[in-house]
Amino acid sequence: MQTADFCRYSILMQKLIVTNQPSMIPDDIPGVEIISPRKYFSNESYATQRNTRVFNLCSDYRYQSKGYYVSLLAEARGQKPIPNVKNIQDLKTSSIIRSMTDDLNDLIQLSLKNQV
Repeated sequence: MQTADFCRYSILMQKLIVTNQPSMIPDDIPGVEIISPRKYFSNESYATQRNTRVFNLCSDYRYQSKGYYVSLLAEARGQKPIPNVKNIQDLKTSSIIRSMTDDLNDLIQLSLKNQV
């Protein structure tokens, strides 16, 4: 895809922010609609939008939570959720958590060592 085509495609893409508390996000973001998960699930107009980026800012991504289903439904509708279901599932893997914990531990140890 050429740069000009990408820019044109990106401008034409509908953008949704789905969050548990829509009132907490400024509603003056140009080209972005801010909605609740309930509205995203129940409003038929969102089901037919294909060229849509869904920014899932729900407070919980656990299995069967609203956040999980926002991303799952967006993928099923052919939309582009961030995070997608694979990202959500990856965060649950113990190896990733262990790796992040090891990195954090190394950083703590380095910080403590530099303070002595």
